[in-house]
Amino acid sequence: MFQKKVIAGLRPFALSEFKVAVEKIGQGSFGAVFLVESKHEPGVFGALKVFFESKLHERGVLEAQNFEREQRSLERVKNSEHIVTLWDSGQLSPDFFDVLKSSNSDGKNFRHGRFLLLSYCGGGDLFERILASENGLEPQVVISYAKQMLSALAFLAQKQIIHGDLKPENIFLTKDNVLKLGDFGFSYVMGEKIPQGGRIQSRYYMAPEVIRGQVPYTSAIDMWSAGCILYTCLTKELLFRVANDSDHLILIKSLTEGRRKDFLASEIIFKGFIENMLVEDVSRRITAESALGDPLMTSPVPKPIVRMVPKELLKKFDGKQTAL
Repeated sequence: MFQKKVIAGLRPFALSEFKVAVEKIGQGSFGAVFLVESKHEPGVFGALKVFFESKLHERGVLEAQNFEREQRSLERVKNSEHIVTLWDSGQLSPDFFDVLKSSNSDGKNFRHGRFLLLSYCGGGDLFERILASENGLEPQVVISYAKQMLSALAFLAQKQIIHGDLKPENIFLTKDNVLKLGDFGFSYVMGEKIPQGGRIQSRYYMAPEVIRGQVPYTSAIDMWSAGCILYTCLTKELLFRVANDSDHLILIKSLTEGRRKDFLASEIIFKGFIENMLVEDVSRRITAESALGDPLMTSPVPKPIVRMVPKELLKKFDGKQTAL
């Protein structure tokens, strides 16, 4: 295994400038993510996200739509400091498949596929950072991450884009501790109709209006997710550990009516800040731009020191959604 040295790209890159590295860093039902290294600039890495085209059933069609949404959204938000950068996209050439086919988990020899070449974040994801902590991240670390996440969400709102699946697993970090939002497969333009059978948001971070299907959705659903994420950052616990809609809405009502007396009792400086993100009334829920003006966000904080996650610790868990 080679040493990963990640250098921030100062220009866009094309896939032709990269070679496929030996490491596959992600796997899905209809594709995979490969770590690729520049042919001419050693130490410059990218994440090659591949969607394998084949005879797809209904779920496969939805997966293809997710791929197209991610490409469209990332093309609209290029050059944002806190969002992964889309460097290149298109149809994958056969010579790349000669390398990729042997790495595909089901062993099929796919000859057609599309790709997204993304900037690579070498510091893991926010979930891993939370997992490495003893009882949650240090307050100054959470403040730093909150500022960066809210900056990204404010930029998305300005561009009329809803991320749609904000969770710790989709928030990436560079080795320099710069936070970047990724995985835009469930993103939508505000006012866009969600296709039948499509989904948006993951269970633990789902806004009440999404649970109820109160369309059209706005960037307020991302702010609800952000509040849930910050709670998890501070406590290493899920705010809403539920398996169905009815239980989820009961817990939300308990929180918004003030019946959860333990809510951030030991992190009182964050309580009001996060509560403003978890307002059930969408018209009263704080926006990312307004949240950035909170005194908690405007006061200087020390540069956070973060422990990396030992690989042996990560191997103990079956899936990221159930590990916390």
